[in-house]
Amino acid sequence: MKNFKKFYNKNKKLITILGIVILLLAIIFFTYKIFFTKSNSDRFEGIKSHELSKKEIKEIKNTIDNESVKSVDVYVKSKIIRIIVTLDKDVEFDVIKDYANKSIGKIDKDNLKFYDVEFFVDTKDKSENYPKIGYKHKTSESFVW
Repeated sequence: MKNFKKFYNKNKKLITILGIVILLLAIIFFTYKIFFTKSNSDRFEGIKSHELSKKEIKEIKNTIDNESVKSVDVYVKSKIIRIIVTLDKDVEFDVIKDYANKSIGKIDKDNLKFYDVEFFVDTKDKSENYPKIGYKHKTSESFVW
């Protein structure tokens, strides 16, 4: 123990510098591991096998389209289906909920378990009741408004 104390007292600067270098190397190593290593998961895995068909998109639009609806747009972006409905006039919110539920009924059950669905509703004129947004996660059964 005495020999160690003598060695430490003679080489304080060297030991301190060596400790700092080892600490910096450890920080660099962990930073590299966290930020620059490739993840094994792919967010878009299986997206090619779950593409929404043009027929499904058309059926969604036809389900919602009626005299009070000005336009219906359906977009698929990554793993989200966005249904945007613009109303000509105010419609009861229960009717809109019904449109949303009927529209997801037109999507294949396998695709429905793969995609999240967003349902946007707005009117062309200002309204107290709208805009509204409904969201359905791929694991849930119904929309949350």
